[in-house]
Formats: sequence, C-alpha cells, structure tokens
Amino acid sequence: MDKTGKCNSGLNLCDIVEFVWYWVFQIKVTQTEVFTKRSRSTIVDWYNLCRDVAVAEFQKRKRKYNSGLLHLGDRKPENISDKNEESSDEDEVINNQYYGQRIQGPWIFGLCCKHDGILERRFFKVEKRDRNTSLPIILNEVEQENFIDPITGAETQTIETLWRYIKNKYNVKTRGATNILSSQLQEEWWRLLQKPNEDLFESFLGAIRNTYT
Repeated sequence: MDKTGKCNSGLNLCDIVEFVWYWVFQIKVTQTEVFTKRSRSTIVDWYNLCRDVAVAEFQKRKRKYNSGLLHLGDRKPENISDKNEESSDEDEVINNQYYGQRIQGPWIFGLCCKHDGILERRFFKVEKRDRNTSLPIILNEVEQENFIDPITGAETQTIETLWRYIKNKYNVKTRGATNILSSQLQEEWWRLLQKPNEDLFESFLGAIRNTYT
C-alpha cells in the first residue's frame, strides 16, 4: 500500500486472493512457490501482510476469564529475517530440558480459557519473568477472580500442552524466539479462536474488512 491507500504490488486481484487463501490454510512457502511460480520474497511479504491482519485482530481482543502460567524461552532471540520465515509440520513433542533452571530469556507467558466450546490461547513474549513484567499482562488479560494457584500450579497442564504445540510448529527449540515470534503467537491466537463449523477463509476476509475499513 502507498500513502494514498492504493495497492502497488503489481499483482492482480486474483493473484492476491490466491496468496491469502494459501496463507489462511497454512500452505508452506515452498509449496506456494511451486503453485504460483512467484518468488519466495513475494510470498513471504504477502504472508506477513496476512499475519498483520491477525495481529490487528489481537489488538482489539476482549478481556476473558483466563488461567495463566509463565513459560521459559529456549534460546536468546535471533535476528532472523522475515524472508526466512516458514512454519514446521513436525508433530513430535520436544521436552524442555531447561525447565526449572535459570537461563537467559526471552520467556513466553501463556494464558488459556475455554468459552463456548473454543479454547482460546494467548501467548506473550517477554524479556523477564519478574513481577513488573507479568503483573501488567495478568491485570489486562485475566479477570480478578480467575487465575491458577501460584503455589500448587493447578490447571497448568493445558497451557503446557498448547505451548509444546506452538514451540514445535515454529521451531522454537531450534531457531529460538525469533524477531517475528510475537506476531506468530498472535496469528495462532486468531487461528485457534475460529469455530470448527465456520468457513475459515470467509472469517479472514471479514477480519480484513474490519482492519482496513
């Protein structure tokens, strides 16, 4: 988009919709290269633009009844370019060998809430796991009467399972917390918030309309 709001990508509307469709249904960048005959940089740029819509939806989220647990990151963040961004399809569960040890951040703060049959997940990348960092998130995201027991750690199994899924999908174990992890976490929030019986593509088109109109 230029300053007047016009699209100067050089692509026609059908090409743009095709990129959006591939992103919505999580088609890998390498596969989209084959299908569209477009360059990797072009595809990644459009995938990032699609993710920006999910980020915008996250910024407009409502506060929910949640439970929270602080999780640690696996490595120091790396400055990995968006051009190298691609998700993994690995399903294996990776055990966190550093759990309970003091290692350098960043850290992932996770919240989840089941409402109307949908398990909403919210993850936040933070540099510290101290009171000054976690308390503002708790106050903003968690209703006062709903939080896990800080001593027993009750009801933490669900959020740990969710974090393993995301850590595997985005290769956090291997790549560390990259400079695009925050937006990827917000994309996951949007995806997992959609109801199974809804048309995911139509839902995303609605999100685009809400963001740019």
